[in-house]
Order: sequence, then C-alpha cells, then structure tokens
Amino acid sequence: MDASRFIARKLSFQGKLATAAVAVSFLVMMVAVAVSQGFRESVRDGAARMTGDLRIQPRAMQEAETTPMPRNPKGLEQIMELPGVKAVSPVAARAGIVKNGDLIHGVMIKGVERADSALHVSIPGRLSKILGVGVGDRLTTWFVGESLKARNFTVSEIHSDLLELDDNLLVYARLEDIQRLNGWDPDEVSCLEISVDRSLRSRAALDRLADEAGA
Repeated sequence: MDASRFIARKLSFQGKLATAAVAVSFLVMMVAVAVSQGFRESVRDGAARMTGDLRIQPRAMQEAETTPMPRNPKGLEQIMELPGVKAVSPVAARAGIVKNGDLIHGVMIKGVERADSALHVSIPGRLSKILGVGVGDRLTTWFVGESLKARNFTVSEIHSDLLELDDNLLVYARLEDIQRLNGWDPDEVSCLEISVDRSLRSRAALDRLADEAGA
C-alpha cells in the first residue's frame, strides 16, 4: 500500500474519531446540565412544599406556637391578587416528641388543610425507619408547654422529601387538630405560606414579591 495514502486514511479516521468524541462530550455535558437543572428544580419544589415560597408570620417565629396570627389578616385579598401568586395556605405548627417503645425522636408537626380523618398524619420515610412504624400504626406524640400533652395519631401515609434532615423531620397533620392542640380558634394560625409560580422562585423575584406583599 502507498505510504501517503495509508497515512491519509489514518488521519481521516482519527479526525472522524475526534469529531465523534467531541460530539459525545457535548452530549454528556448537555445531559449533565439537564440533570443539574432538574435537580435544582426538585430542590426548589421540595423547599416550597416544606415552607412555602414566602411566609406571613409573627415577627418572632418562635412565638408562632404560642401566639397565633389571624387566618385572614388585613390585606390578604390584595396579596392573593398579585401576579404569580398561586395560593396562600394557613399553617398551624407545634414541635413534639414522637415515641414508639423505647425509641424517641423530635419532630415538627405541621397542620395543613388536608383531606384526612381526625388525628391522622403523614410521616417521612426516614422517621418510619427510625421508629419502625408504618401505615395504620399508632404514633404517640408528646408536646411540652405550660402542661405536658399527648396525642395518639394514626399513620395514614408515608411521604418522602428531598430536603428532610434527621434533626428536622416534618410530620403533616390536619390543620384543625393542631389548632385544637394549641387551644386556638379556627381563625387563628401560626403563619400563612405563599406559593408562587416557578418563574418567580429566584431570590430577586421573591424579594420583589415580598416587598409588594409586605411579607
């Protein structure tokens, strides 16, 4: 075979191989970017589900368990009419200690509007594993305040959440159950959570919306 022709073919093949390698690299980068963007969206969605995008709450959130705020404060209708606001949800919260046999763990009970039976709760999968409880099991929960209170909840659902941490396990209960536990009226809540469109979840957009809402 002619040496010059052989070298030319080799160079041509290597060039095609290099082009293919670059194309694959770009494809990998595009997939990585897509996955990264999807992950960030999942994180944002998870955070929004846990705390809302914005909150209307007492000045000292530590007082939210003992000092409620109105469920329908002045100016709420104007907030709900702001562009991008999807929902305003009432929340009643209470920190507690859950117990199953000799196993105990601290949790935050978040009372929300949910279609469930009285004293039924949704617990995170991590808490289910820690305590060894599942759907249909009883979840005894103790609350410390001016007096020690206990409630026997029933686990109706086990949920997972991207942002849950071992020291901040979130248990969902009915709003009415936590209002009753706190000794509040139906029009008293810990805070109001504002959910907005995904396009408004940047820091600048949320700050701007918070200024407009006065939150």
